[in-house]
Amino acid sequence: MSQNPEKRYTRNPLADDYPVFLDLRRQKVLVVGGGTVAERKVRTLLPTLAQIHLVCPAATTTLQNASRSGRIRWSRRPFRARDIKGARLVFAATDDLSLNRSVARHCHQNRIPVNVASPSEDSTFRVPALARQGDLRIAISTGGKSPALAKWLRQNLEKTVCREFGRVAGHLGSLRKEILDGIPDTGTRQKILNRLVTGKMLERIRTGEIRAVRREIRKQIRTFRILNP
Repeated sequence: MSQNPEKRYTRNPLADDYPVFLDLRRQKVLVVGGGTVAERKVRTLLPTLAQIHLVCPAATTTLQNASRSGRIRWSRRPFRARDIKGARLVFAATDDLSLNRSVARHCHQNRIPVNVASPSEDSTFRVPALARQGDLRIAISTGGKSPALAKWLRQNLEKTVCREFGRVAGHLGSLRKEILDGIPDTGTRQKILNRLVTGKMLERIRTGEIRAVRREIRKQIRTFRILNP
């Protein structure tokens, strides 16, 4: 029996969201709409290096400038069903509920993840509030219950945790590479990596003693190689 193509997507209220960070480089992402909501979506997408396709008859000045500079592709016309073809993600970000629902319906039928500004229950994924600093990312979601709370948490985390540990994450990344390259034994590597984020070692990285920590790590790598020729 074939499934009714007009059957609306219904979100199971008992299902938990699955948090994930997507690599969108060179992936098509469709944004339908040209107002302030669509502009916010595009702003968050630009750093991902996705191939952003904007579809709408009119757009904000910021979106027009992004199109002129080549950062996004703008189709200056109404949405067409074929616009979703090849899209990794779709954002229905207009103030027209019936249009948003039409975009969502086409995405549901083609199993393409869609985020709908309104009605949000037609969405198959949510966009979390994102606190970021350097290489550190902290995604925050209230399950759609209070976007205002998620925003408040993001702002406070950026002032505290992210400001403190954003630079630390970058240092840990470079140290991790040295350890992975220098020690083939999985168990030994994991012990050293775990030691980096506990107690005095992490505090030394946080307070800027990265050169001393790096010397100590290299000493441990040399010792391992001597004991395991």
